[in-house]
Amino acid sequence: MSKNDTNLPSKSKLKELLLLYQESKFDEALNLSKSITSQFPKHQFSWKVLGAVYHQKGNLKKAISANQKAVIIDPQDPDAYNNLGVGLLEIGSLKKAELSFREALVLKPDYSEAYTNLGVVLQKLGKFDEAENHHRKAIFFNPRNVSAYINLGVTLKELYRFEEAVENYDKAIKLNPNSSTAYTNRNFCLNYSANLSPTFIYQKHLEFGKQFGNKQNNNLFALKKRIISKEKLRIGYVSGDFRHHSIVYFFEPLLNYHDANMFETFCYYNNNIFDNFTEIIKNKTDNWRNIFSVSDFDVSNIIKNDNIDILIDLSGHTGQNRLKLFALKPAPIQITWLGYPNTTGLSEIDYRFTDLITDPIGITDEFHTEKLYRLPGGFLCYKGNNSVSLPNNIPQIENRFVTYGSFNNFLKVTPEVIKVWSKILKSSPTSRLILKGSDINQNASQHIETFAKEGVSQDRVSFYQNLPKISEHLELYNSVDIALDTFPYNGVTTTCEALWMGVPVITLLGEQHASRVGASILTNVGLENFIANDIEGYIEMAIKFANKIDLLKKMRKELRKKMLKSSLCNGSIFAKEIERAYKTIWAKHLNS
Repeated sequence: MSKNDTNLPSKSKLKELLLLYQESKFDEALNLSKSITSQFPKHQFSWKVLGAVYHQKGNLKKAISANQKAVIIDPQDPDAYNNLGVGLLEIGSLKKAELSFREALVLKPDYSEAYTNLGVVLQKLGKFDEAENHHRKAIFFNPRNVSAYINLGVTLKELYRFEEAVENYDKAIKLNPNSSTAYTNRNFCLNYSANLSPTFIYQKHLEFGKQFGNKQNNNLFALKKRIISKEKLRIGYVSGDFRHHSIVYFFEPLLNYHDANMFETFCYYNNNIFDNFTEIIKNKTDNWRNIFSVSDFDVSNIIKNDNIDILIDLSGHTGQNRLKLFALKPAPIQITWLGYPNTTGLSEIDYRFTDLITDPIGITDEFHTEKLYRLPGGFLCYKGNNSVSLPNNIPQIENRFVTYGSFNNFLKVTPEVIKVWSKILKSSPTSRLILKGSDINQNASQHIETFAKEGVSQDRVSFYQNLPKISEHLELYNSVDIALDTFPYNGVTTTCEALWMGVPVITLLGEQHASRVGASILTNVGLENFIANDIEGYIEMAIKFANKIDLLKKMRKELRKKMLKSSLCNGSIFAKEIERAYKTIWAKHLNS
């Protein structure tokens, strides 16, 4: 051991390190913490700071390694175990994260932060009751733990207690009005409940704009006199979902057909996950910017330096959004599209792309801070998967019974939805239902109990977890005769996938965008007769079409071709409509 190993770094160095981290100067903090840990490898605090810096920069592997060293140096430090658990949680190593958080709680039984972190792990493991208990313990030991209220809200949402979830998000906001995470989680949750009025939901979204909108209004633009016919408009797209995510299926067709002579594209990616889908988007855009862990102020300057004319938000109030960036108004025209079925609440976002079916004129305009721009052929364009072929027949022929199916996110499969589906199943004692979702392992027991209460036995409902290959996921539709859409939060990608695989979808027309997307998709494919106006009609439709075997056989063979001929799958026409919208909006901007 060298002489330096027995010494401590100077107080001034440690003070400098802590200050750099607190001021979010992570590059400088990284260099200094690496220097200190190299010179004083037994100094535990420096390893903890190094782990925190790596975490902030999105390098989870190195963050975990640094925190592991901090644990080894001082195995009696609960903070070190908690920090290690956070990294393990984020890479999906749930069992190891659980052990780390439990060790922190052994060392410090009143450790509020470790309780809520453990609650998050338990939630991801599907242990919702236990997760709720741990979040409440976190609040008991620290009633001002904002994260505990947020995560309790998330757990309650998973338990379909949406109104209680909203109450806890509101408590988090009251404690910390600057917690954009609390607003985003709350606003997203509002879309799932059938018991909340459009006015109430709108007012909640407005609160986000009031808190984070650009109050100083100091981002005025010199009018850009671009001549559209001679100079390219510069279009920026901001998302955290340029990866294996449903957004890509609808965004890629636009990139494929953008007119390179008139538009230059920029993609701003807010994530540290990179996969094959990321590469596809990266290769198809003219300019790629990784903005993950870059401050809103700095990204705003990047966008201004890129001279972006129109900036598009593809996230809304979903994970990895950068809505606070849009509040800085880095581009003269800003639009939200695709990723979220509601208003952002930000007056700084000028337009929201939608269509006449999801947002009929004069019906939902008053519930948006953005001006609704209705695309004539629908607000979606779907890119199907040609590698998966269609079967020669429908499963009902071989099975001798009808099989319904829904592959939607299970949060959309509420007890109210199950009650309706149970009536459909009970109308034909031999019918079956297949349910699949990425979170199925978390929710199966809840749904089995709910179906049982409605008189449907477990053997009639099959549950599938997330399948590793896209082809396997699509091929599962070969076991389904008729797909059932969820409500009030309709499916989007799942509806398109079902139709692509020749499976008709029955949807219920609601009042708000989220409950009208199914109708928009079906209308654009020419399947208006599968749109129900009320619950009774939805049930009757499901029963009626189950008996139309010849029709189902015909649709299995012809539906994909029908889609390919429709506006839903015509990327060339869709891109032209989007580009026409950009030109119209820009021309209006020039004349304003």
